[in-house]
Amino acid sequence: MTEQGAANAEAEYWVYDPAADRFRDLGRFPMFRADAVHKRLSTYVSSGPAGLDFERHEYAFQGNDLVVMREETQKPSPTRPGRWIRTVRRRKRGKLVVILRQTVKQPARPKPVGSESE
Repeated sequence: MTEQGAANAEAEYWVYDPAADRFRDLGRFPMFRADAVHKRLSTYVSSGPAGLDFERHEYAFQGNDLVVMREETQKPSPTRPGRWIRTVRRRKRGKLVVILRQTVKQPARPKPVGSESE
């Protein structure tokens, strides 16, 4: 692990190259979760309030390269306060293409216990 915050952590990864009989540097990524059944690695990074601002990626190896197969982001709308733009991209024919883009409303904050509206 190379860096750790309250919600996220990053690590430096290496992969074994049997042809060269050595490890090679894969790079620095958020902590991977492995899905052995689907042969995928995934990451999740929370960047904002209550998990509303985030990035999620799914990776797969294509040859020796680690490639993003799916990406989901949710970022604050630059023009509409209290709204978030959620975008999902999936790899098709070698490129990440948008398969979903939607505006998400920030959930209402819970009322404090003992407030007059109870």
